[in-house]
Amino acid sequence: MSLAEEPLGRRVLAALESRLVVFPTLKGKLTSIPINPTQTQLDDLEREVVSFVALYGGAHQRELLERVHAAAGGRICATPENEAIEINDKSDAVVRARTRALELAAKQGFSLTKRIKLAAVVSELARNIALYAGRGLIEIEILDQPRRGILVRASDNGPGIADVQAILAGKYVSKRGMGMGLRAAKTGANEFSIDTAPGKGTRVLVKFYVH
Repeated sequence: MSLAEEPLGRRVLAALESRLVVFPTLKGKLTSIPINPTQTQLDDLEREVVSFVALYGGAHQRELLERVHAAAGGRICATPENEAIEINDKSDAVVRARTRALELAAKQGFSLTKRIKLAAVVSELARNIALYAGRGLIEIEILDQPRRGILVRASDNGPGIADVQAILAGKYVSKRGMGMGLRAAKTGANEFSIDTAPGKGTRVLVKFYVH
């Protein structure tokens, strides 16, 4: 049997084993994938593989995911794409933004510590939109040049912020914690900028780099 005729799961397993020792549980799941998996099975497989590589891939995360993508014939672990998540006053919108940030960060090769930091900042930015503006947008963009990383843009047309510098300096925190969220975003990111004024909404941009 040629490599192309091997079941998808076994091809993915071979790609992973080129760099890692695959645990029996994951190996069993990979070898049990049918020759013609459903989209649901592919989605589940991608989540398992991305999580495993993110935890154990170390400096080889990006390379491993590219190998898996090629081994699977492009059906899983594609190069991460930009994402836009609409935020409203529903709590699941904040969870969606956080979850997607974690997934993209794993595919970009972020360490576990940096993924957690990125997810926390995205959660705070999304929460601020939900609490103070009611609705807005979280955009997550993949950065490859000049440094690999992720850019997050949070925007809304809410009431804006009157004295943002006082908030960022820790001199003011609203009853619902807006100051803490913005300061967390500023201190957690590699780069941070904010554009806001009363009645003009708020635009926050943060960048996180893999290295």
